This record gives sequence, structure tokens and C-alpha cells, in this order.
Amino acid sequence: MNDALRLIGHPLVAALGWTLTHFVWQGAVLGLIAFFILRVIRPSRASVRYLVSLAMLFAMLLLPVGTFLSTVNAPSAPAAGWQGSALHRVPSLGMVTGSIIADVEGNPSAARRLLPTAVFSAQPNIAAPIAPVWLPMITALWMLGVAVLSLRMLGGWMLAQRLARRAVAAVSPSVEAAARRIAGRLEVQRRVRVLESAAVSVPTLVGWIKPVVLLPVSALAGLTPLQLEAVIAHELAHVRRHDYLFNLLQSAVETLLFYHPAVWWVSSEVRAEREHCCDDLAVAACGDRLVYVSALAELTSIEQRAFALAATDGSLVARVRRILGRPGEARRELPPSWGVLALLVM
Repeated sequence: MNDALRLIGHPLVAALGWTLTHFVWQGAVLGLIAFFILRVIRPSRASVRYLVSLAMLFAMLLLPVGTFLSTVNAPSAPAAGWQGSALHRVPSLGMVTGSIIADVEGNPSAARRLLPTAVFSAQPNIAAPIAPVWLPMITALWMLGVAVLSLRMLGGWMLAQRLARRAVAAVSPSVEAAARRIAGRLEVQRRVRVLESAAVSVPTLVGWIKPVVLLPVSALAGLTPLQLEAVIAHELAHVRRHDYLFNLLQSAVETLLFYHPAVWWVSSEVRAEREHCCDDLAVAACGDRLVYVSALAELTSIEQRAFALAATDGSLVARVRRILGRPGEARRELPPSWGVLALLVM
């Protein structure tokens, strides 16, 4: 019990609590900056929008780190605010002595009775600042949330790895040749395995060091050869851009800062622009926008998996409109949760 109390009162726990609290307004500011920057960048410039969104997301990760370090290294001198109210203030030794002399002069019995107490009360009694009681609670809730989401993230990673090992079969030589041809057009340097899988419903990329593209049986049966090449081009574009690795890092940021709606909004922008970038590369590789759009339209089964980059991620209608050069109605707005966040900040 005493160990738990000492842990709760540890300065690092208070510093972490203050860091999480300050990030409420810090994250809101960064989110608004990202929102206004993205509003002035044309939707056709997907690569620029992606870099801005990704930079803002990682800035949201670095800012709490800086806040935590500055809080830990801050001087421990009494300060105004909550610290000042927690300090126990006592009169100086000179004031106490003068008062005693005035009260006991000519009264020896009073002197014998008051002097020991006065001397004891005049000893220095400087208490350390006490953090608000809710800081350890905030830290504990944050740790619980991170633990739950970390288990979810680990489970998603294990599921993706299992998908790449089980229920897979080699594709036909024609599909394999098409994949090599598309990889050459996209200048993909690494070897990418293309397999047929009955466990996925959409084309899916798994892995970064040894990437594997899983093609569902339904896609192989229902798509034309040109449409299939367009779909493979999209997945190979993810390989060229190292999107699987950045998706892992992005999931880690979401796990650590899960409580802030601005983080989730910026992260959704990163995912949307990532798909737009791959759309552009895939269209350039297959050379026909209409073929690529028709391939997306055939992929009606939309499924999002953690750690799996699928060709149908993001809004299909918005992606089709953007590819065809009509992105006006696909503009994204701030989610309603930002209104609640604004009230909390104020």
C-alpha cells in the first residue's frame, strides 16, 4: 500500500499528468493549423497534403515529449497557482521571539510555559508543492487506455501476419507476370510476393521488410486483366512509398494520444491522402483513369484492417471524384467532437 502511495505521489506521475492535460489545448492548436493549411492546398496535390498531415501528426507526438521534459526539469521553487496554495507558511523566528518577549515580560511562569512551544513552532517548516489529486487519476486512466489499445494493435498485427501465411496459394503465371511488369513501371526495388487468398475480401498489403500482396479469389474471378493490373498497381504503390511502416508508426501515435479528437482527425487525413497518392501512382502505371475507376467500382466489399493497407480504404466516392478531376464535394470538415473540445479548452 505504501509503495502504491509513493508511486502515485511520484513527481514523474505528476509531470505526465500535466503533460496529458496541456496537450488538450496544444493538440487543438496543431489540429486547427493543419485544418487551415489543408484548406488552402488543392486536393489534386495529394503528396503535399500527405506530407503536411503526416508532419502535423508527428508534431503532435513530439510536443508532449517536450512538455514532459520541460516539466520534469523545471525548478522546484514554490510558484504561484496551485503550488502556492499548498505551501504551509509560518511566521519568522524574529516575529515569534518578539511576541514572546512582549507577552512574558515580568511573568516568569508564562515564560516557562510558552517558550518550549514557541521555539518548536519557530522551526523551519517548508513543505514541497503538492500536485492536484486528479493528476494521478488522469495518468492512470491514460495508462489503461494505452494498454488496451496496445493489445488491440498487437492483435491486429498478429492477424495480418497470419493472413499472409495461411489460406494462400500461388497466383497464375499471367498474374505474376503482370505484377512484375507493374513493379517495373513503379520502380519498386524490393521483391514482392503476390498470392491468392480466400481469407481476404479486398486486395491487401501485409508486411514491410518482406511485403506480400494478397488478392482475394473474388477479385481474380471478377476483374478484367486490365482492372486487375490497376488494383495490383495500387498495392505496389504502397510498397514503393513504405506506407506499411508509416502506418505502424501512425497507429502508435493514435495509441499514445488516443484521447484527443484532433489526433484522430489528422490521422484520418493522413490515411485519406495516402490513398490518393497511391491512386495517382496507380493511374500513372496503368495509363487509364477509367480503367482504374472501374476497378475501384468493382471492389464493393470494403473492409479496413489494422496494419493492412487495402485498395478500398477511404471514401470510394471521394476517390473516384478526385481521380476524374471533380473533388469539390469531397472536402472534409472538422468532426463534431471538435466543438466539445473547444468548450473544454475555454
